[in-house]
Amino acid sequence: MRQILIIDESFTKYEDLRVQLEEQLTIEITTATDAVQAISLLNILPELDFILIDASLPNGLERLTKIEDFLIEEKLETTIFVLGRNPGKRSQTIVITYDLNSTVFLDAIKEQFLKNDAQKKLKDIPLFVPVDFQFLLEHKDIRFPVDFYLRIKISSEDCQYLKRLHANDLFSVEEIDKFKKHNVSNLYVLKNDFNKFLAISLKLTIESKNLESKNVLNKSFDYHLTKEMINLAGVDQETQNLVQTNISHMESAITKNDSLMNYFKLTKQNQNSFSYAHSMLSAMILTKVVSQFEWNSKLIKEKICYVAFFHDISILDDKLTKIHSDDELYEDVRVEYEFQNDSKLSDKKYKSFEIEQVEYHALNSALILEQIPGVPSGVFQIVKEHHGAKNGVGFKDQQSISLQPLSMLFIVVEDFVVKFLGIENPSKEDIKKILKDLELKYNKSNYKKAVEALIQFSI
Repeated sequence: MRQILIIDESFTKYEDLRVQLEEQLTIEITTATDAVQAISLLNILPELDFILIDASLPNGLERLTKIEDFLIEEKLETTIFVLGRNPGKRSQTIVITYDLNSTVFLDAIKEQFLKNDAQKKLKDIPLFVPVDFQFLLEHKDIRFPVDFYLRIKISSEDCQYLKRLHANDLFSVEEIDKFKKHNVSNLYVLKNDFNKFLAISLKLTIESKNLESKNVLNKSFDYHLTKEMINLAGVDQETQNLVQTNISHMESAITKNDSLMNYFKLTKQNQNSFSYAHSMLSAMILTKVVSQFEWNSKLIKEKICYVAFFHDISILDDKLTKIHSDDELYEDVRVEYEFQNDSKLSDKKYKSFEIEQVEYHALNSALILEQIPGVPSGVFQIVKEHHGAKNGVGFKDQQSISLQPLSMLFIVVEDFVVKFLGIENPSKEDIKKILKDLELKYNKSNYKKAVEALIQFSI
């Protein structure tokens, strides 16, 4: 259960807040009358969600200082909500200037819980890390200093990992092709070895930047390498450099190849992944759509590239990036029983951790983006609400007009791109049908204008 620690001599003024938190968010309230008692509790409750302190009281500032000093010394990242105007000295200390019992304060608490949950998930690194076959094929003459494993599913919940390539061995291209024919898209590296693999991968990527013959759209590996480094090794100078390289390539690509069918062919011709093609096409098409709006500018195009690149950055598994509705996410599957001729709906298509990853991915991706310096203002919010939810959680069917204008346009364009990429060889008739469906679906504000711009662009 989530826990909040309130530090105050009197708790009467918090009664209404307590009731709302316990009823709406299932939160347990813990109390302390001073900093000494609070620190004693923090010693036994290190996973506390956040602390609430009224710094406007005569001894409030002293309490805040003692609590912050303790958290800094213990290297705890616990969030502190401070009532009053003192900013504190930690980035995790948030000043609240509105009424304690207002809905604004309650919404701020909910938002913080979502961020805390998302940040905890970002720290969870799996035992094995996937490596795309395409990258291994492109570097078949490289001897990597790590073992590679094949994942075998042994039940609906469990998998077994079998070593298929020993460290410093060369692999057989024929064997990789055989795996691909059976729809196996990845080999796996132990998480403890992943940094060694990344070091070699990064070196290869940097060296490849000097190859002018490399098509600007053939950057699928760069994209996936950046995703893996960010999710599994965190944001550092190397990943920041890779991000800038990817954004530059994307900005260059969106100024070329005006034909929609050209876009499709270019993203398909090198067997790029769905998520890479999805991001690139979204950037290209949204740029064309935005060009028909009066607020189009060079800065808007830069924002589009960041949104397209980062909106699914927190999802490593390509199959999960294809999910764009609650119906898909919570889809049931039929399981055939060995000793029965019957089948029945018995389980969800996706595991609980996969459902959680998709459900929170907009918020998770926005939090990753927040760590990248130099990102244009407003991009964080657009990434967070790119599935229609302002808090970045789940999928919203209704067309909210409270979202950023660019968010509304992105929602429509992404819907188009997902349907477009879902057709193996799309014809002009297929495109007309997709546009007709979107025209019926989106009938409000900038959503409707985005569809009209898409129709104009595709003619």
